[in-house]
Amino acid sequence: MFNNLEVALICAWLDGDEEAAIAIATMLQPLVIYRLPARYILSLDSSTDEEILKELAIVLSVKSKAELNRHPQVR
Repeated sequence: MFNNLEVALICAWLDGDEEAAIAIATMLQPLVIYRLPARYILSLDSSTDEEILKELAIVLSVKSKAELNRHPQVR
């Protein structure tokens, strides 16, 4: 189960809204951000197309690394 901030962060990442993603990520712990892409991919229906899963994994991985690099608790 995801909380509202986690869902909002995933949506911001997928929408390409960097400002929202930064604002939301500062309210989450770095470990939550680090684990979020894998948790999201694993929560998807098993019938989801493999190519879509691969693309999502790549996008979410890149976005989560960017958020961790600029997170105030990690700097």
